[in-house]
Amino acid sequence: MLKKIVKALAAAALVGAASTASAGVLFNLNTGNIAGSTTNFNFAADEITITSVGNAVINVTDNGDGTLGPGFLDTYLENGAVAAVNFQKANINVPLAQSGINLGYEMFAVYQLIGPVGIVGTNVVAPIVSATATIFYDEVLDSAISGGAIPIATLTIPAGNGDCTLTAASSFADGACKITMAFNAVGGNVWSWNGIDLDTIATASMTLDINVDNLTSTTPGSPALPALLPGQTTSFTADHDGSAVLNIPEPGALALLGIAALGGFAVSRRKA
Repeated sequence: MLKKIVKALAAAALVGAASTASAGVLFNLNTGNIAGSTTNFNFAADEITITSVGNAVINVTDNGDGTLGPGFLDTYLENGAVAAVNFQKANINVPLAQSGINLGYEMFAVYQLIGPVGIVGTNVVAPIVSATATIFYDEVLDSAISGGAIPIATLTIPAGNGDCTLTAASSFADGACKITMAFNAVGGNVWSWNGIDLDTIATASMTLDINVDNLTSTTPGSPALPALLPGQTTSFTADHDGSAVLNIPEPGALALLGIAALGGFAVSRRKA
């Protein structure tokens, strides 16, 4: 289940884009506007495809009874990373040779997920209470986040905005997560939509669809879920893949926000 969460983030991981109100709205990523960048790629896309970087590490802490249950009394913490492997436009993959990924730069998302875990029917479910991710641009092509990696966006999640579900309590190799997170871009038109710097759109968000695979216990002598070491923390690893889509409010909604801001300015002028 933790795997699912990680995948979802990664698809925070890192980032793709579509409109909240109308699917298929394009966003731009312009590497030439990243401070310190030596590349100059400008992509229009509506989605980013991601895959895991190494294994996500998931620690499940048991409440003392040695098993998962319907009461969500056990907790998990997952740390991991995902990498963008291509951009998509109108559901057509952009070849790596055109996207520049793994040619001129790499893009990673490092994330952390926290929440309770329990059984619902025959499924293992892991609600996400806290989730954060940072998206990095890296010109050292070594499939790792290097010392010169530059943060270009962050993701955060309000409580209750996502969860992961493993498809059966007797088998923990397959599952899925869908998470919507607030998307906070760096300024300077690194990320833009319709010519608008996404750093100026406070309501932009990203939806992550993640697949969970290869969930394996790494704690010596620990049983597989749903049995756990009573009162202890059991560690698992998992890998993920999926996609990330940016959600951007309709132009009308942005206009209303602008009118509200102007109204507030007028009131402050009168008070002054």
